[in-house]
Amino acid sequence: TAIIDFFSNSLIRFFEKNKGFRLESKNNMVFVYKKARRIKPENLNTLIDFTKALMYELYVQNNLTIKV
Repeated sequence: TAIIDFFSNSLIRFFEKNKGFRLESKNNMVFVYKKARRIKPENLNTLIDFTKALMYELYVQNNLTIKV
C-alpha cells in the first residue's frame, strides 16, 4: 500500500504528461533518465526541467517546503 499511497492522482497525471522519463531509486537517491539512458547535451535542459518539476510535485504532494 505504500507504493499505491505514493502515486497520488496528481503524480500519476504528472507522469502521463511527461512520457519517456524513467525513475529508479536506491537508498536515499532517485535516478531520472530518458528511455535511451543517454541524453544528448542539447536535451539536458529538458531533463533538468523535468527533474525540477518532479521534485516540486513530490514536495507539494507531501506538503513539504523547498529550500533554495
